[in-house]
Amino acid sequence: MAEKLNILINDTSVGTTVLNVERTEQSAPQLTYNGGDDEFQPIIASQLTFNILVDDAADAKFIHLLTGNETRYEVLLEDEDLNQVLWQGHLLPDQYSEPYENGSLFVQFTATDGLGRLKNKYLDDTFYRELKPIPEIIAACLKLTGNSFNTIMAPAITNAAATIIERDKELKTTLFL
Repeated sequence: MAEKLNILINDTSVGTTVLNVERTEQSAPQLTYNGGDDEFQPIIASQLTFNILVDDAADAKFIHLLTGNETRYEVLLEDEDLNQVLWQGHLLPDQYSEPYENGSLFVQFTATDGLGRLKNKYLDDTFYRELKPIPEIIAACLKLTGNSFNTIMAPAITNAAATIIERDKELKTTLFL
C-alpha cells in the first residue's frame, strides 16, 4: 500500500494542473472497480470518489471545477513514492457537491475512468479485416477513451457448462463493419 497518494486535477483545455489534493478525509479517496460474477455482464467503469478539505469557510471554493464537459478535467491518482500513476480518469460533469456549513467542510467529487468517452467513437475500417482475439478487440476499443494504460485481461469466470473451443475465442471482425 502506498504511503502517500496524490490526486492531480488537470485542465485539459489549457494543459495545466489546476489542483493537487493535499488534505482529504481518512476514509477517502476510494477507488472502486465495479464488476460482476457473470461472464456476460458488460464492462463497467471504475470510479474514484474523494473529497477536499475547505478550512477557510469559503463558499463555492471549487465551483470552477463544475463543468458540463465530461473530458475537461483529467484526474490522476499517483503514488508519490514510486512516482507512478495508479489510476487515470475524468471528473464527472455536474457532479460537484458542497454542503452549506460554517467552518471546515469536505467537498465531494467523483471521477470515472472514461468508458463513457466511447460514445460515437469508431475504429478505423482497416481494423475489421480478419479474425481477431476478443481481448485484442476490447483493447483496441479501450484505447479510444484516450487513457494510455496497458490493457490486461484477467478472466475470473469460467463456464463449467460449456467448453470453449480455441477458435471460438476469436471473432470474425468483418461481420461488424
